[in-house]
Amino acid sequence: MRWILIIILAIAVEFFARFLTRKMEDKKKREKLLALIWFGFGAVLVVIWVINRFL
Repeated sequence: MRWILIIILAIAVEFFARFLTRKMEDKKKREKLLALIWFGFGAVLVVIWVINRFL
């Protein structure tokens, strides 16, 4: 059940990130920003997992 919520959240993050970067002209800058957003999302998931695992 948790994995389904994580997948749905990841899809929502993807759509939100695309919405935020839709008007950017520089494609390289856009891809860099999208990668940074995904890195941040992954870091948050890892932190949540570590907290739940050890507490």
